[in-house]
Amino acid sequence: MKLRFSLFCLFFLFTLKLFSYEVIIAKIDIPYKTALTPSNVAILQTEKLPDDCKPITLKELKEKKYFTSKYLQKDKIICHSDLKKEGSNRVIFNFGSIQIETPGKIIYENDEYIKIRKENGKIEKIYKDGRDK
Repeated sequence: MKLRFSLFCLFFLFTLKLFSYEVIIAKIDIPYKTALTPSNVAILQTEKLPDDCKPITLKELKEKKYFTSKYLQKDKIICHSDLKKEGSNRVIFNFGSIQIETPGKIIYENDEYIKIRKENGKIEKIYKDGRDK
């Protein structure tokens, strides 16, 4: 009888581990637009996930740099919707022998010019033939 009970307990513990999800939680309160590092997160096993949450894995966290898109409370499951990837906000122009690198994002391009939105919100127009306006 005692052997059956112990086997049942082992089987029960094994199935709990088998059907649980490995999630990453915040060890501390993480402010808005802060880089997420392995030092401020912890791994936890849980049986249930929120319906709208796709949890981030430790492998993804180590491969790419993520920033928080909102304030994360301590012991909260970190989902993909809570984070944003580090974006490349640099634009490189190659005008033959001249190469220009500027911060911003391309919003429009044609044969004559390129429109760039700067980080401060202003729009800059750069002509491809090098003229000013």
